[in-house]
Amino acid sequence: MKKTIKLLSAMTLVMLLTLSCSNGKNEKNEETTETTTEAAWVATYSGILPCADCDGITTYLSIKEGNTYSLTTSYIGVEDPQTSTLEGTYEWVEEGSIIKLNDIEEGTRSPYFKIEEDKALALDMERNVVESELAEHYILKKVQNPALEDKTWQLIEFKGEAIEESTPEMYFIHFDSSRGFAYTKVACNNMNFSYKVVSEQELELTRGVTTLMACPEGSIEDTYREALNSATRYSLDCKTLILTDGSETPLAKYTLVEE
Repeated sequence: MKKTIKLLSAMTLVMLLTLSCSNGKNEKNEETTETTTEAAWVATYSGILPCADCDGITTYLSIKEGNTYSLTTSYIGVEDPQTSTLEGTYEWVEEGSIIKLNDIEEGTRSPYFKIEEDKALALDMERNVVESELAEHYILKKVQNPALEDKTWQLIEFKGEAIEESTPEMYFIHFDSSRGFAYTKVACNNMNFSYKVVSEQELELTRGVTTLMACPEGSIEDTYREALNSATRYSLDCKTLILTDGSETPLAKYTLVEE
């Protein structure tokens, strides 16, 4: 199977970054529990699925709140590798394990995935786990970056200008991996964005809801919100987070808020 090695390299980089930022502290052991609540499965899963007439299908499955999903696919090794995204609803067809993606045209592909801890298995049309020599290539891994997520980051610089009045309570962003939302504030309204960690350097942010308080004159909220909508890449060095739109100029710079 060609090009699957790319997934391993991304996972390795995330692991090394997490270890380098641990400062020698012992991590708490957490018990794993089986649950079918939304919070347990809200995440993005990615991998390269087998393809009969191409080198593989790059696949991103995002399971969202409200029993909704998005499925993004791109064919590798074809003359016109177009990317397509399907959005719809899903339903549990076997309690605690298997979901069916609705709105997939019958016969085009299997709509069934078995959700396990940190991965989603692409099943065949009869909802069976693939057990051939290609079995490992039907696994989509949960996309995570523990160095970025479930931490609070204080905004200290926006579009090259230092935020002199910045405090962790009034200028921050927090990526909640259990819900798939980034919660943020710049001294005015509380805002949230749905987000997806695509790789160790790429992410997607989509504007969600916000409170409707009138902001004072000179507020950066509107331009900040637009900047987050355009952010596609991030960089980390343990205690500093930088968001960019793919250009060399940072949109926003944050520092880690120590717990």
